[in-house]
Amino acid sequence: NTKAQHYFWSASKNQNLSKKTVHNLNFLNLLLSFFFLCVDCSIKYLAYDPLGKYLASYGINGGIRIFDMTDDNYKQVFISPRGIKVDISDEELRYQLSWSPNGTLLALPGTNNIFCIERDTWMNKVLLPDKNGHTGLVSGVCWSYNGAYLASYGQDKQIIIWDIKTTQQVTKYELLETCVTLTWSPTNNTIAAINSQGMLMQQQITEISKDACCSIKSNVKTITKAKKEEEEQQQQQDINVVD
Repeated sequence: NTKAQHYFWSASKNQNLSKKTVHNLNFLNLLLSFFFLCVDCSIKYLAYDPLGKYLASYGINGGIRIFDMTDDNYKQVFISPRGIKVDISDEELRYQLSWSPNGTLLALPGTNNIFCIERDTWMNKVLLPDKNGHTGLVSGVCWSYNGAYLASYGQDKQIIIWDIKTTQQVTKYELLETCVTLTWSPTNNTIAAINSQGMLMQQQITEISKDACCSIKSNVKTITKAKKEEEEQQQQQDINVVD
């Protein structure tokens, strides 16, 4: 009889912020599933893939698990091997993982490096180590809106911008305090970050082309096409099972 109470905030151009209370959203079932699958750790971060099929979780023990949310039992489709587990016991840090805009890669912060695993095969496709890269634990990653660049931040008080195609650094920024979260602008080559003191930093990245991060419409078309193809493949598999 347990009821979960959650608040959802929404705003529109002509309305004030409103709060709605929603009951019985199947949160209990979901939480129980996570409990039985992740009893060895507490979950620090969650990220849905852009197609809405997979949910990735990052545990406090450094373990990454991915669940198929279209499955009635939230089937676990991936658990990270020891090679990409890191010690993330610091309770104050988010440890942000991030899906590429088209959902084909999941970027994972590691120790001095970043892993990008491929959707469905869950194989590591891109590794971003660099002799001049992070010198400590990478706390989080965030993709540019066109998927060409990845921003990473770490406990070494650095923010680094990576070119995914070349796996090379584009530029990096030295901070006075540790970055705790970061995001890209959807309309220009600007990142915004918050440090451990709660201060906002905004930085325009002049080293990349002007239109590098401005392809939201293209991303929507790509995701829609990929989702349709995935649904068609599932329908074909269902037909083969029946036959």
